[in-house]
Amino acid sequence: MVSQHPNAQRPDVELIRYVQPNESASAQADCLIAAGFVNTTVTPDGGVVTDFGSAAQAEPFAIAGYTCRVQYPLDPKYTAPLTNAEVMFIYDYFVEELTPCLESEGFSVTAAQSRGKFAETYESGTAWHPYEGVIESTTTNEQWWSINARCPQMPTDFRD
Repeated sequence: MVSQHPNAQRPDVELIRYVQPNESASAQADCLIAAGFVNTTVTPDGGVVTDFGSAAQAEPFAIAGYTCRVQYPLDPKYTAPLTNAEVMFIYDYFVEELTPCLESEGFSVTAAQSRGKFAETYESGTAWHPYEGVIESTTTNEQWWSINARCPQMPTDFRD
């Protein structure tokens, strides 16, 4: 918010409650709707989309978004740095479950990095991910949402 609207006043906001990953999008959308941004929807892949109308609404929308993120943040257990065991859990999921799922759906998946290289590059965001080629292969939002539902990008039981 500050980078796009440096003169905007950030309101004092209090935490209402922590949310789980599977409810984060709906909590954010409900909050934005309550703030007056009624054209807000949750996409099937967990995104939040708002049509706030005119450019004059950009700053109020940024303030509302900030407010909602502070009021309904993800539970800290989901934002804490990963342990090496958790990174390896994700690697195993990518190799043993996600890659075969994507391939069974007709997608080509690049070869996995070694476990060591994956662990070394995961925190920087440069590690191998089976979805790398899927983004370019899907042509509609519906295709993207459908493949995400059938082949979740992250293990569904991670950190639960």
